[in-house]
Amino acid sequence: QEIFRISTLVQQQSRDPNTQYLAATAQTALASEQYQLTSYLGKHGTKVSPAQLLVYKNAGTDTQLQTAKQNNALEASYDSYLRTALASYQTALKAAATGSSKTTLAILTDANTSSQVLLAAPEITIQ
Repeated sequence: QEIFRISTLVQQQSRDPNTQYLAATAQTALASEQYQLTSYLGKHGTKVSPAQLLVYKNAGTDTQLQTAKQNNALEASYDSYLRTALASYQTALKAAATGSSKTTLAILTDANTSSQVLLAAPEITIQ
């Protein structure tokens, strides 16, 4: 949820089309993954509230991005943020996959693959 939120902010604030496209792609991929996971959990008796999804909100990231924008470094800051956040997300996905059912494993594997694709974006890989 937090990567989605930050990507939304960056997409709105960036003037670089490549960064806007990357942020939009991240938003779309993560929204799809969230929908799949919450739908699956809901079908199996676990409801996920909006409050639970906001637990990882980090206002410090907003401040860092605002400072980066003022210093004309928003795109580089977002690329760095996304690289780190997606790596953490992949670690969490791998941990969740341990001992999971085939259906859950398929959802988590797809999410991990999606993250790998995002991490291969030229904006992220060029430092």
